[in-house]
Amino acid sequence: MFDSLIDAKGDDWQTKAFECELNTYRIGDAMPGPIPAYQVEVLGGGGEIGRFIDSLATVRDGVLASIPDVRDEHLALIHYFGGIIAAAKEA
Repeated sequence: MFDSLIDAKGDDWQTKAFECELNTYRIGDAMPGPIPAYQVEVLGGGGEIGRFIDSLATVRDGVLASIPDVRDEHLALIHYFGGIIAAAKEA
């Protein structure tokens, strides 16, 4: 099981980093997580059937801000299956 994150275009991105209860989160929704600002690895998007795109979802102030996104090293990175794999770099 997984959770879905829906981007601004309506594309579905999936992760197993949270409850894995088939929850759906959209841009602007409150997000679970160990800290209020982070990026999480996601799979999905608008790719061809059977071909997934790896990307990142960004959470700021506990709210889903954007998908897909590029790596922001000032935010912690959470693995697709959960757990912090890279700490935030200080500015």
